[in-house]
Amino acid sequence: MHGNIVSFRNSKGMDMPPVFIVGSDGHKEDKRVISTDSGEHLASELGCVFMEASAKVPNNVTELFESCARLVIQQRNSKSPNQPNKIRGGCALL
Repeated sequence: MHGNIVSFRNSKGMDMPPVFIVGSDGHKEDKRVISTDSGEHLASELGCVFMEASAKVPNNVTELFESCARLVIQQRNSKSPNQPNKIRGGCALL
C-alpha cells in the first residue's frame, strides 16, 4: 500500500486530493492484522488521514464520509481565486 500511495502522490503533484487509510472491521479487535498504532504511524508518515470503521457494527462509517467531504471542500476553498478549479471525478481504492 505504501508504494501505491507514494506513486499516487507523485502523479498528482500539488493537486493531491485528501487520502484516507481506513482500517476496516474495527469491531474485531482480537483479529486485527495491523494495529491501530501501525495504521496511525503509516498515515502520519504519508501525510494521510487514518480512521477505523466497521459497517457491521456500524462504527465511524458516516464520520468517515463526512471527514472526506469536509477535507475536499476545505481544499477547494483554499485555492486562490485565479487558480482554475479542475474537477476530475474519481475515487481510488488501493
